[in-house]
Formats: sequence, structure tokens, C-alpha cells
Amino acid sequence: AQSVINFMKSSVNHNMDYIDRGRKEIEVRSRNHKVVRGLFLIAERMSKFRPPSELDAYRVRKEIFSRSPLPVLDHSERNKVFMEIAAEMKTDVSAVENAMYGDKESDQILVEPPDTNPEDLCRMFNMEQVETILMHSVSMDIRRIRDWHNVLRRIKTLGLLCSIKTGGGEIESISVSGPMSILERSERYGIRMARIFRLICREDQWEVEANIMLKERDTKGKKTYRFRAGDETSDYFPEFQEEQNTPHSRFPVSFNTVPVTVPEGVIVPYCSVNQGGREILINLSVPQSIDRDREIKAYLFEKGISMENVYLVFGSEKKVRGEICFRDSINWEELIYEVNARYPGISTRTETKKEKAQNSDKMMQIKQLLDHTYPDSEKMVDIIEKEGLSAPEILEALGYTVTWKGLSMVVQKKNVLED
Repeated sequence: AQSVINFMKSSVNHNMDYIDRGRKEIEVRSRNHKVVRGLFLIAERMSKFRPPSELDAYRVRKEIFSRSPLPVLDHSERNKVFMEIAAEMKTDVSAVENAMYGDKESDQILVEPPDTNPEDLCRMFNMEQVETILMHSVSMDIRRIRDWHNVLRRIKTLGLLCSIKTGGGEIESISVSGPMSILERSERYGIRMARIFRLICREDQWEVEANIMLKERDTKGKKTYRFRAGDETSDYFPEFQEEQNTPHSRFPVSFNTVPVTVPEGVIVPYCSVNQGGREILINLSVPQSIDRDREIKAYLFEKGISMENVYLVFGSEKKVRGEICFRDSINWEELIYEVNARYPGISTRTETKKEKAQNSDKMMQIKQLLDHTYPDSEKMVDIIEKEGLSAPEILEALGYTVTWKGLSMVVQKKNVLED
């Protein structure tokens, strides 16, 4: 690690091609060339590079090839083209030559080497090795965590499922898996599980066990291995400060939620929203568990506990109609609007005449858009949800009926005779 750092520091103002040649020389002298290569990759990511020229490489190439559509064989003709472009761009020929392929990775110039020491560089290497292994995980068990809130929040924001095991009124362990793990045993969610590890190993006490699925070299099949790590290895990993998607202080949101007992288990709400002194629990979940979530919501409602299910979707997944749903991460402002719309009687604030007029005008604008969009149910729902409103309630109020087809809403105009 020290050799890698020393070489990077001596390579300032040299390009990546020069660094690659030096890396290969160090690999030859080392016992394990793969370790050296990994240390170099981390060191390069921690360094700063710049293009060999301030000119735009794409623009320079476009100018060169537009002036010489046929290959230039004569050196003087080549110089003539370069001189013309240099004059137009008010620079010299060498700057044009450097910029010609200035966006190539091998031509990037090192301007600032990594600001680290051998111990921290090795810790980064260890972390990336573990994360690479966990990328092939199909499930993960987490134990011995003192404060589960941050870990549970991270699991939920990554769109993963978790099963909580309790004992003596305390959480003993959490089993993490992907939403489709019940139907298929695959490592498709391994990348998300790997991202949890950085948060877990920051804890004073922790233990992780994961089922790792790897392809066999001799056969086309796969074999499952067991990986384990605990707080006795904490010194081998770096400390990270992961950013959490937390709301602005002006929003009445609290993360001090406690486990809630439900049929066949326990849930820990992601957060709670205070509405006029009443606590609304927020259960962050995935669309694949919508039936179970609705059962839990109904059960808690009978117990006098208000809870809203909020869903995260990723990639090409479709949003859940009729439910509060976000893509990739929570939009806190929209979440508060949705909760307000679903619990309108809770707010203690009186709406002013001006606000009533503005809201009335807004409803008229929404109705015009809906009438123009009808009968495209999906677009109609999108129009309402973008305003932070509850689609079923607004559609009913504006003269439409809503029926369900699976997880999608089908919107129809009310019969004129019924009115």
C-alpha cells in the first residue's frame, strides 16, 4: 500500500497511461498482483485528474475531420489543418493536438494524488472485497445491533424486505431479503444488500451472516456459501458517514418509532408524522407486500392506530395506484401533502378566504386537465398525484368513479342520470 501511495505522489502531472505502466511494474514485484491492482484502483478513485487540454475534445475532433474528410498522409497538410483550428480557437497547435483525444481515460493528467495513508487504503480495500462478496448474496441475517433504527431505515430505503425476530420485548435479529426472493432464489438484490454493510460495521456491536451464491467453475450450476463478519473485525474497515434522506426540520416528522406488534410478527414504522397532535405511522414498504401491508393497516385501525403505507419503486417498476408511492426515494413535501389529504380533519389551522379561492381555482384547473386527458386513467391519476393529492378522493369529488383492476385504477365518468 505504501508503494502505491508513493508512486501516485510521484506521478503528479503524468497521464493515466504512465500510471498504468508503473502499476504493472509494481505488480511484477509483488506477491499478489490482484491486491496491487485493487489498491491502485482505489487510489485512482481518490485522486483528481484533469484533461490534457482545456479545449473541448469533441469540438476539436469535429473541426479536424470536417476539414479533412479523407485521411491526411502529408505531415505539412496535417500541420496546416491544426494551425487553422488553433488560430480560430485562439490557442497554439500543441493545445489542439492534446485536445484531439483529450477525453480518453489514458490521457487524463493526475493533478492531486490520494490524501490517505497505507492503513486507511488497506481498510478501503477490505471494505470493497467484502462488498464484492455481498453483491452475490441472496439473504442476510443481522444481529447484536444496539440501535436498530438507522439499520432498519436503510434497509427500507433500499427497497428490501426484512423479517424481525424479537425476544423479551427487544429486537434480537433481522433477516433481509429481496422482494422476489420467495419466488426466485437469486442474487439480483445483492448490490442493495452490500450497501447496508457500510452502515452496520460502524456500530459498536454487530454481526452479519449472509448466504452467498456463486457459480461453480467446473459446472454450470451455482453453490451457496455462508459468509460471516462481526465487530471483532471492525478495525479492518474504514469509518463512513452515509447520508440519509432526512426531511427538513419544518416538517413534523419523527424517527423515534417503536416496534408495533401485528398478527404473525412485529413491524417497526419507518417514521411518524404529527398532524395536529395525532401521530400517523408511516410504513415504508415495497409493492410486492401490498396485501400484507393493507391487512396490517386495517388491523391497526381497529386498534385505534393510524398508519399509512408508503411504497418505493426502482428502475422500471410501476407505481402503485391508490397508494402513496415514490420512485427511488421519499419526497418529504409530497408525503406531508398526501397525509394531509388523507387526514383532512386533523389540521387545527383554519383556511383563509384567499386560500379557499386559490384552492377552488386549482381544482378547476385540475378538472380541466382531467376532462382533456380522459379516458387515459394512468395519466389522470398522475396529474392528481403530482399535486400531492389523493387520486381516488379528488376523482370522486370531480365527477368520476374509480374501480380497481389489480393494482391499477380505472377511471370512468359518472352517469349523468345519477347526478
